[in-house]
Amino acid sequence: MTTDVIATLYCVPYAGGTGQAYARLNHRAKDTPRLAGLDLPGRGTRRGVPPAHTSAEAVAALAGQVRAELRTKPPSSRYGLFGHSFGALLAHLLAAELSAGHDVTPAVLVVSNCPPPHLIGHLDGSAEELLEVAARALRDTVRPGAGPGTGRIRDAGVESGRRDLALLRHGPKREPPLLDIPVAGLCGIDDPLQPGMTMAAWARWTRSLFVLRTVPGGHFCFRDHPGPYLDALRSQLMTTTGAKADDAHDY
Repeated sequence: MTTDVIATLYCVPYAGGTGQAYARLNHRAKDTPRLAGLDLPGRGTRRGVPPAHTSAEAVAALAGQVRAELRTKPPSSRYGLFGHSFGALLAHLLAAELSAGHDVTPAVLVVSNCPPPHLIGHLDGSAEELLEVAARALRDTVRPGAGPGTGRIRDAGVESGRRDLALLRHGPKREPPLLDIPVAGLCGIDDPLQPGMTMAAWARWTRSLFVLRTVPGGHFCFRDHPGPYLDALRSQLMTTTGAKADDAHDY
């Protein structure tokens, strides 16, 4: 591994999810890169904390988690941010927050299966569709005979997802900020929302490099096809940091 490679990606969960959603992918990645899941207030490892009611509160809480860990690392440590679906929108705001002050600026933002801010709006039809796709995918993961408890967990996740999407409605009315760091996009080629048709417009939100790559699978492509997804993710990270990707493949 060279000094150009991003060692850690801090991962913002999709609507209704927690940082634990990336645990299997991180296990498969074997820390190259390390995928560190973040949690919104009131969720996952932070379930004892009052929930956020605005996107600004959510971003502040996520930034606090990143800053706390960065304080334990050498100042030269390079990291990136990752967001899937709804999480990509919060990860964009988080990247701006961590780039604006005296923090160590993230080296890259990775957005997965999500239209850019100006094409999704504030809790409009597209945002509701994101939740519906997530809910269907969650239902598909419930094994036959898994028991009623699994259904209750699924329903609770959907309700949490609706609260997460409401954060967009209660966010700042001004446009999200333009970034000065590279943005890398990934999208499942079989996603029913067809984000590949709109994700190229993420280029509008950075003054730096933007790269986009399709991967096998649907909306939850990182779960459907983790191997190809990791290959593409590593390739995107290396492209945006100027290193060569010897083990990446095109799909």
